[in-house]
Amino acid sequence: ETIKNFGFGQKTGIDLPAEERGIFRKVKNWSRISPASLSIGYEISVTAIQMLQAINVIANEGILNSPRIVRRVLNTSDETKRNPRPSLRIISRETASILNSILQGVVQGGTGSPARIQGYRVAGKTGTAQIYNPEMNSYSSDAHIASFAGFVPADSPAFSMIVVIYEPSGPYYGGEVAGP
Repeated sequence: ETIKNFGFGQKTGIDLPAEERGIFRKVKNWSRISPASLSIGYEISVTAIQMLQAINVIANEGILNSPRIVRRVLNTSDETKRNPRPSLRIISRETASILNSILQGVVQGGTGSPARIQGYRVAGKTGTAQIYNPEMNSYSSDAHIASFAGFVPADSPAFSMIVVIYEPSGPYYGGEVAGP
């Protein structure tokens, strides 16, 4: 339920054509190792915008706001103009605060350190995924997707972003390639 609540396996509704749902199998199709596999990103496929939406839940203190494409924000004092779609609480404010601290740690002293910005506290998560090869029916050991998703300033987020590099040449870890 939590995975679904974060929006994985379904369209976000962003104002772009041809959005994909990603892949999230029904529980009845899980194996006994599916919970462990899902916890490290296997047996699921998500889009970049779904990942950004999930990181924004943490930035928004546990509230899911559907992503939108905007040219500019004209009036930030009127919440209905900034976010006309309904908001949903996905996790508690306390859980979001704990996750925010963990994500700050990723950037301060972990794999996301290349994403540091002097004078700001950045919160984020790196990702390094092997690309599935359907011809071999397994994940490739030499084809990767590197990513970094985060927000700044961590204590009062104003900006969030995701950087995804498909099949980088040379280094391929998310922190090394997408973090900077």
